[in-house]
Amino acid sequence: MEGPKLDKLKVAMKFVISKLGAMDRLSIVSFSSKAERLCELRSMTGASKDELIKDIIEGKLKASGLTNIRQGLETGLQVLADRRHRSCRVSSIVLKSDGVENVAIGASKVAIVGDVAVYTFGFGEDHDAEILTECFAETLFGLLRVVVQDLELTVWPQPGHSTIEDDDVVAGSYPKKPRVDGSGRRSISVSFGDLSSREVRKAIVHVCLPAVHREYRATALVARCSYRVQGQTFYSPSDGRLRCVIHRTRSAGRDAKKPYEVEEELIRIGYVEILEEVLTKGDTKILGKAQQFLDTKPPSRMIITLRNELQQLLTLSWKLLLVKLRELLTLHKRQRGGIFAPQPTAESSGWWAWAMVILCTVLATGIIVAGVAVFAVYTFFKPKMPYLVLGLLQYDQGGTIQSLQMSITILAENNNSKADAAFSRVDLALGFHGSDVALLRADPFVVARESSLPLRYNVVSGGRTLDPAGMQSMDESLRAGVVPLDLLGKARTRWKVGVFVKIRYWTRISCHLRFFFPGNGTVMPTDRDRCRSR
Repeated sequence: MEGPKLDKLKVAMKFVISKLGAMDRLSIVSFSSKAERLCELRSMTGASKDELIKDIIEGKLKASGLTNIRQGLETGLQVLADRRHRSCRVSSIVLKSDGVENVAIGASKVAIVGDVAVYTFGFGEDHDAEILTECFAETLFGLLRVVVQDLELTVWPQPGHSTIEDDDVVAGSYPKKPRVDGSGRRSISVSFGDLSSREVRKAIVHVCLPAVHREYRATALVARCSYRVQGQTFYSPSDGRLRCVIHRTRSAGRDAKKPYEVEEELIRIGYVEILEEVLTKGDTKILGKAQQFLDTKPPSRMIITLRNELQQLLTLSWKLLLVKLRELLTLHKRQRGGIFAPQPTAESSGWWAWAMVILCTVLATGIIVAGVAVFAVYTFFKPKMPYLVLGLLQYDQGGTIQSLQMSITILAENNNSKADAAFSRVDLALGFHGSDVALLRADPFVVARESSLPLRYNVVSGGRTLDPAGMQSMDESLRAGVVPLDLLGKARTRWKVGVFVKIRYWTRISCHLRFFFPGNGTVMPTDRDRCRSR
């Protein structure tokens, strides 16, 4: 690979590196006459990305010698085999080349050990950069969004009720393994490998049922899936095995129909078998057989997709047709990409969806009307929020906080001309230097419109002990003749505006009060006027 092809390869490598995150690891292997590991597995941090692009992609990727894809693939597999941290990690190889292997033994002879996915990309003279980028993005999307690892489906026939042969389980090119447990019971397992987000894997199981002479319900098949998520193994169903129970009769029902999903999958498998026949016999006329086969089937999303796929094949020359057939057969047998690509969630247009649209429209209209009504009521009535205000506070102290006596009046005022106001959960505290001197509370009460209700409290200190700093502050205040106190608290209010609009609100008060001492013991006028809740 050299010239424009090598430049395209570098662009593709930069694209792959840019899409990886710090949790991903990457190693780069180059191959010409021999393969060389250009870097160890390393986390794709920002610094690592810059280093790979500058030192390796731009500095070390050069064309020389032959194209030994086999040795490059073997070296990549060895990188994965030498990993120390394998748990909960998805591994794969992305093989990029011009596809012209010119050494004696080809890459097709390499044994792929384990469940390592190998994604191959070829760089030709007439490649489409946009399509190639889309292919890379689709591959990386799947690799970076693997949600399930080591997915395996196991099916058991039921002795005396059903039998299953190895060829009776159809799952594309995924490996199947027959097993026999300690009791001699036979099963067949299909290993699907990793599953990306929103991907689906399907398998068709042909079950042979023995003849019966009476009607009864029988379990014809038992199935279970196992998979790993973050190193932990799970089973589905989690509470046991999925049983396929059927109603046995002496003869098959004439009107028996296959489930829609089964019928659709059988159509796809029949279509794939025709494509294999085209590839095996090298006869493009067989594609007409595939067209006739699909034309007899009722339309569905899958059938329409297969028809479009076939129409594209019919327009290709024989050389391009061979390439496209191999690609499609691989996708169909692995159930990836194309028709199996995750579809965006479609919004239903059924009757219930329209009913929801109508309901939401009605609710939105009701909310708008209610908002307009509330605005009109507010504009007409001009409601005012009830509040608390300090009415009077007389203070007397014999020189220490232990003998403090005080009378305090809180006014609950309601200036609304159209509604009464209810007060509840009145909870106030009088404090000095961070310590509560007294708690002022009241039971729920109602204040009539355009009036006020006084809440009178007589406070007698119960011998509150101050800390040394508080005692020093009290001494300094008494000597200065001004004693500072804090009034803090809140109350819940509720009143009605118009006929149907009820308003609930927390009103809070926070005041800093200063008293003349010994003098007349009243609060300073400016403090009293500012002491209102909000």
